[in-house]
Amino acid sequence: DAIKLDKVNILQITDPNTALSMYENGELDFVNIPNTIWDKYKDNPDTKLIMNGAVDWLRLNLDTPGKPWLANKDFRKALNYAINRQEYVNIATKGLYFPYTRLVLPLVQGAKGGKYTEECPIDYYPETGDLAKAKEHLEKAMQALNITDPKDITLELKFSDTAADKALAEVLQDQLTRNLGITVEIKLVTYKQKLDDDVKRQYEAVYNGWMPDYDDPLTYLELFESTNSQNSTGWSNAEYDRLIQAARSESDPVKRQEYFWEAEKILIEECPFVPLQCRQLGYLEKDNLKGVSRYFVGSDIDYVYAYFE
Repeated sequence: DAIKLDKVNILQITDPNTALSMYENGELDFVNIPNTIWDKYKDNPDTKLIMNGAVDWLRLNLDTPGKPWLANKDFRKALNYAINRQEYVNIATKGLYFPYTRLVLPLVQGAKGGKYTEECPIDYYPETGDLAKAKEHLEKAMQALNITDPKDITLELKFSDTAADKALAEVLQDQLTRNLGITVEIKLVTYKQKLDDDVKRQYEAVYNGWMPDYDDPLTYLELFESTNSQNSTGWSNAEYDRLIQAARSESDPVKRQEYFWEAEKILIEECPFVPLQCRQLGYLEKDNLKGVSRYFVGSDIDYVYAYFE
């Protein structure tokens, strides 16, 4: 009795502009908005936003030959404090993405009935940055490395060769160069090459991210275990590994969550990565269409209980 629709017609349309035209002509009731033209539709009354589960970051290779600053925690902190993530997403994504300064997605379920990030708050890096702290940590790093001119510190950002990724890279390049005075270069490669270079650890800072396999902090936090194949940073922390392993065998959900919380705090403090954003997806949905569910794990659209008013 809860099912209202007899059937759902799902069309595979290669050209997103064709799909949008069909929506505007009344031939479709629901359609995703391509990120590249998000700003054209962001004020449309039919537009809705969801987090699709992806958290994006710059992964740092601490063992990069000839780049000792990447192994220096103060330098990595300087990178994190130097970025104005709110400005970054506003410019590079027209405000589509959500600025973020930790690893676990804010939608992930907590142990006490709320969300994990609400029950386990972590407040290290302001979304708008902190230039005073960025320069303080950069100065500490330079002293430790016997460097007098920040321009002598070079950092290569590796991104995919798409227009969207190029826009992200250029904003980060501008902010890091302007706020720290270091030399930042961009290297654009194919997506496949970027993945290969990530696995082979042939990068200094590579743009990467993760979409969850299940609704639990572990799907994100296990990525930085010493033994995890996704951890190509060269960063290893025995206490972090111990906490993740303890959480795996803990049956008390509250205590298990506390293990995750302590582990994530270590990760953010040690910062082998630079968290950037949660990806959001825009879509158009007719006002009279109700009951379509969207989820951040797996197949994210569920039409089972959809109906028209």
